[in-house]
Amino acid sequence: MSRRPRTDTHSAACPSCPTVPTPPTDRLAAVLAAGLRLGPTTGVIHQRPPAPTTCAICSEPLFGCATHAENDEFADGGGDYANCANGEDWTMRTDPDTGFDLMVATLHQCQHQFHVHCIAPWLATHSSCPTCRQNVVEQDRVDVRDAFAFFTTRESMVQVLHLGKFFYAGYGGAGPLVRSESPSGRKEFYEGERGAEHVVRVEPPSGEKEVYEGEMGAEHMVRVEYPSGKKQFYEGERGAEHMVRIDLPSGNKQFYEGEKGAEHHVRVDLPSGKKQFYDGERDAEHLVRSELPSGEKVFFEGEKGAEHVVRVDLPNGKKEVYEGERDAEHLVRSELPSGEKVFFEGEKGAEHMVRFDLPSGRKQFYEGEKGAEHVVRVEPPSGEKEVYEGERDAEHLVRSELPSGEKVFFEGERGAEHVVRIDLPSGEKQFFKGEKGAEHMARIEYPSGKKEFYEGENGAEHMVRVEPPSGEKQFFEGEQGTEHVVRIERPSGKKEFFEGEKGAERMVRIELPPRSRTEEDDDGRQAQRLRTAALATS
Repeated sequence: MSRRPRTDTHSAACPSCPTVPTPPTDRLAAVLAAGLRLGPTTGVIHQRPPAPTTCAICSEPLFGCATHAENDEFADGGGDYANCANGEDWTMRTDPDTGFDLMVATLHQCQHQFHVHCIAPWLATHSSCPTCRQNVVEQDRVDVRDAFAFFTTRESMVQVLHLGKFFYAGYGGAGPLVRSESPSGRKEFYEGERGAEHVVRVEPPSGEKEVYEGEMGAEHMVRVEYPSGKKQFYEGERGAEHMVRIDLPSGNKQFYEGEKGAEHHVRVDLPSGKKQFYDGERDAEHLVRSELPSGEKVFFEGEKGAEHVVRVDLPNGKKEVYEGERDAEHLVRSELPSGEKVFFEGEKGAEHMVRFDLPSGRKQFYEGEKGAEHVVRVEPPSGEKEVYEGERDAEHLVRSELPSGEKVFFEGERGAEHVVRIDLPSGEKQFFKGEKGAEHMARIEYPSGKKEFYEGENGAEHMVRVEPPSGEKQFFEGEQGTEHVVRIERPSGKKEFFEGEKGAERMVRIELPPRSRTEEDDDGRQAQRLRTAALATS
């Protein structure tokens, strides 16, 4: 027995039914004029259909009297509708084998009626009515074909012209609503038990697909699929759904946060594996970080459209710091995992190293263009300063400045620098000769003007001469620590010779400078004057 809930097409005149709206006569006429005259959800109709009431193919009645059953539903009461009492409801007959309604179709041209399962095979091979042989319209063929397909697959359809088409599961539409199609072309798909059907998909005429979740009356959109391949994902209750992701055909995935209407971009995942992170309100999102598949992370600052790189973190732990506006960012510092820091100057693409800081506290300073930087100064943590000269990879030490104020000067190629002078804070200057590691003192110059000269290997230097500011020269002999004076040359030309150990030297000879002819003439004239004076006195 077929059992169907009452619908709005049931008349309010039924004394056993509550008052419900009665559809306009034109709607009922539209239902009766449609390809499926009495579809499954049209319910019980009080208006008798036009004769004949028997299928011309199987000769079985098309309609029977309806009786009220439990739960105020209607059932096929059997018999021919012609025998129904006035005011008694009638409905489609029931298939005794399946228990579902036997759907009825009426041809447009001649108005002859048949069971759908009877007329469908006929129209599959004929184009005319089996009763009067009038040609059938194409819409009849389509409607009957569709109805028969629904009938045989336990799914039924009712068509109301100005509301669209409604598809139900089961023979005669005893099952729940599964699909609706509006005249505009909009399609809605449903799931759930009858009376609790909930929307699971909507297909607008534009071609996109909207996917929904949730119970009847609380369905909320979870996804929209566009013909282009674009997909938008949503979260939130009905009416407050907010977008959380967009998948583009290119493979890009865009993630969003925020309430409905205020969603803002927070991340983009690219097909290459790159990820971009954003901050900021809707329409003002700005890029703050980019993560590459290699593990590299790039950090940004600045408003939308003017983001500029401020730091890059490499997989090996190295960090690079940048300054400058967008597209003109230049490297200013590089921090290595071991603790070293490298500082740079120069425009983008031409950054050159200017300093290298080691974890020990040692600092190295550089000059020169990119790729040709050379060391010019080193500052160890002890406080001294080392000054270098020469091109890259050939820098050689030329000076070392100690915290005490002492300065050491060097000469020689890289790796072979040797000390040539030491300047002490007192003003004393020490001069050296010899290769690296074998330098020996050759001279000392004091602020007073005194000079000391030395000879001998490193560590065994002995003084050989002293030149005081007065202009005299003192010559020494003997090993280091036992030097003794052997000669003194005065500015007048006088020479004094000494013998004896250090501290016990004694003068042994004096050499006066030779007299010049002028001095001899002067002496002769002086002697003549003296003789003349003596004679005059006598």
